[in-house]
Amino acid sequence: KLTATGTASSSTFLRGDNTFAEPSGGAYVKLETITLSGTASQVEFNTNNFTSTYRDYKMLFSNVNITADGGLYLRIGEAGQALLSASNYRYSTIGLNANGVSVDTHSIGDSKFVISPDTLNASTRFNNNFEVNIYNPLDTGTYLAYSANGMMNNNNDHSTTIIAAGQYADDYAKQFKKFVFFFASGGDWAGTGGTITLLGRAN
Repeated sequence: KLTATGTASSSTFLRGDNTFAEPSGGAYVKLETITLSGTASQVEFNTNNFTSTYRDYKMLFSNVNITADGGLYLRIGEAGQALLSASNYRYSTIGLNANGVSVDTHSIGDSKFVISPDTLNASTRFNNNFEVNIYNPLDTGTYLAYSANGMMNNNNDHSTTIIAAGQYADDYAKQFKKFVFFFASGGDWAGTGGTITLLGRAN
């Protein structure tokens, strides 16, 4: 019987040599996985996952579906505070549908980030797979920034690329620890077993 050495905690992982250790700089560590086992109006990653142990974060959406056609949005906030909805969200997202049609959306003053360049398909046969990267959300000297890439299926059953980026152009002195993903009115996350995994990149 092997006994692990070191101290097990939320900031350590078990190495191959059976030792609990802090993640080294640059390494991504899984912090949480949400499994979509029931319909939900939104998916939230919140304060417990965002600490000084990690600098950057990656959210991996695997085989996710929605209940009604709609665009995917993101709002941010501080720990224990309401989500920010003022018109300070700046973003651009572009894609190319499988039929060769280019799609895009952009804004310099929206009330949320738009992640998807086109309308997502509500059919559970067509799944969506992409990642959203959040850069140094605890930094109080720069505006929060994100990028996204991957694939989705639009409401015409066409596979579509996702390339997106943006910044929250206000409140740079805040530490952002709340990230909520939701859809246009009428759409929910479908409980079809898709997963959304949060990873943190150690300092």
